[in-house]
Amino acid sequence: LKFAYVCKMLTHPWFIEEEKGIKSKAAELGIDYVGVDANLDDEACMQAVDNVIGQGADALMIVVTQQSLGPAVVDKCREAGIPVITIDDTIKDSDGNQIPHVGLPTVETGEMGGHALAKLARERGFFDPGNVVKVMQIDMSFLSVVHDRTVGYKKALMEDLPQLRDEDFIVQDSKTGMFEENLPVASAILNAHPEVTHWIVTGINDDGAIAPLRIF
Repeated sequence: LKFAYVCKMLTHPWFIEEEKGIKSKAAELGIDYVGVDANLDDEACMQAVDNVIGQGADALMIVVTQQSLGPAVVDKCREAGIPVITIDDTIKDSDGNQIPHVGLPTVETGEMGGHALAKLARERGFFDPGNVVKVMQIDMSFLSVVHDRTVGYKKALMEDLPQLRDEDFIVQDSKTGMFEENLPVASAILNAHPEVTHWIVTGINDDGAIAPLRIF
């Protein structure tokens, strides 16, 4: 058997760790493995799907560059008669049916993070008299797997910190969610709110937390 993994960014630390796990399990099971990096390029992603099918892959694992590519990817795999599962980012077929998926329970993951952040904020005296607290949320509202985390963070923070109001959540989209794209987003939010003394940052990924720290 030959299993292929087409990933939107195989050079990113998160996906590097995932691929290590895939490679290890494939080796354990005696399965040939092919990994392809689409490098955040939609055309390269679709070309990679064509290439691995042409190489005789028996199954495809994929993290698409854009969820809108989902139906086209599924159509190609069904035409070739190979199964497909998604990792991290979900996709649907042309009839709107969810494709089998391996990933985090995204809303619940955000809620776990929100409860942890609320605890830290209380312990560190964020809401002492005279402090102005707001929540920075770099989001990707167009990518469900990311946006669901943002929703979960907000839900938990508002449950645990009654001092926070809806307008205290400053939300702005990043194009890719990667570090370099997040830097100007974090900078714009910070500069627009000079009155804030204490920020709570909900990271949609590592880059969503590290970029604001660099700006701070």
